[in-house]
Amino acid sequence: MKTSFNIPTLLLLLVVGTFATSCKPVSERSGVVVDSKTGEPIAGVSVEIYMKHQVKDSLQRKVSTGKDGSFYIAEKRPADQQFLLEKNGYISFTSALPNAGDTIRMLKIEYYNQ
Repeated sequence: MKTSFNIPTLLLLLVVGTFATSCKPVSERSGVVVDSKTGEPIAGVSVEIYMKHQVKDSLQRKVSTGKDGSFYIAEKRPADQQFLLEKNGYISFTSALPNAGDTIRMLKIEYYNQ
């Protein structure tokens, strides 16, 4: 029995194969946020897409650190996606969060009288 493919079928297979191999790798994100001086975990740090107002993108579910300073982003995002971590009283931090379980050290803003 002779098997043959028609040209549209071959083109479809070629396009699907090319698309499947050219997709960017995706990864989930997790980590712990601590105070850079004390090493204590920081609760309530918001984690959001960096410059979301320009890329018109946002996390589907709000993410912030728990009492132990940990966070987890369940959405799969491109490996080069930048995230903004911020909390009142601390200097904001921007990173791609490339390594699962990383410790992010945030610097507290010191107020002083001149």
